[in-house]
Amino acid sequence: MVRRRTALADTLRQRIFSGLHLGTLSPGDRLPSVRDLARELEADPRSILTAVREIEKEGLVELRQRSGIYVAEHVMTRPSSPREADWIADLLVEGLSHDVSGPRFAEHIRRYLDTVRIRVACIECNHDQNAQLCGELHDDYGLDAQPVDLYDLFATADAAAVVRQADLLVTSQFHANQIRPLAAELGKPLIIAPLQTGLFAGIADLMTKGPVYVVVSDVRFADKLRDIFKSSPGADNLHPLVLGTDDLGQVGRLGQVGSDAPVYVTDRAQAMLPERSRWKRALPHIRAFSPETARQLFSFIVRANLGPSDSKNE
Repeated sequence: MVRRRTALADTLRQRIFSGLHLGTLSPGDRLPSVRDLARELEADPRSILTAVREIEKEGLVELRQRSGIYVAEHVMTRPSSPREADWIADLLVEGLSHDVSGPRFAEHIRRYLDTVRIRVACIECNHDQNAQLCGELHDDYGLDAQPVDLYDLFATADAAAVVRQADLLVTSQFHANQIRPLAAELGKPLIIAPLQTGLFAGIADLMTKGPVYVVVSDVRFADKLRDIFKSSPGADNLHPLVLGTDDLGQVGRLGQVGSDAPVYVTDRAQAMLPERSRWKRALPHIRAFSPETARQLFSFIVRANLGPSDSKNE
């Protein structure tokens, strides 16, 4: 329950930061009601209210009795540094309860994260999502992540070799039924990641107000997006553009992607574009892995670095 409330707070926080960044939200704007958020996020209204109160303590929103939830008048566009200082202090205090002194804390963290090399096979159905997941596995977790195309997995020796040599398999919930038997057969640990919905929720909200463009490198991700949003209000406003297939230069000249149209560019597509700042209203990137998956990943990393004997003593 606590993790669920934390995830809800993360979703609401990211949505507000994104809205402020894009200009779709301003300080003082009214936000959806607790009841509306509960319906949209499929959560208990009490959990939504708890999450709202959490981000209210951060100065992000104001909860006005009998009036609703509002973006704070003097909201900051990023979490405040005192909050980070409090978090670090809490970690150091917790370390003392495990006989880890402050000066030795950094050494322990390095030991937990950097002792062994961990190879991960990240299995997805398109290059765009695989690039983002592998990027996060490397940048956020320090893992040696290799992308494996789901459709190559059972067809090519190279893809199969990456999986056989991996210490850990990672895939999204969409492909759990296909990968779970393979992981069991190979005796490989598997993490099935329910991906963050913040990006998709943000796109769905913007689609009700006008055109939204998503620039991708793999036509399969474009098809996946159309399938995800086909029943959403404003589905006709979603415009996936595929590098190498759609003429982005011509599209821009025709004004289909104007300065006021929100645009999301995947990591892989961004790396392939000649210009890094192509549109003014570029949607900010949101981490794909949920807090629950992050905990699973860090638990695996820590246990692998400690080794069997040390893990038993923890």
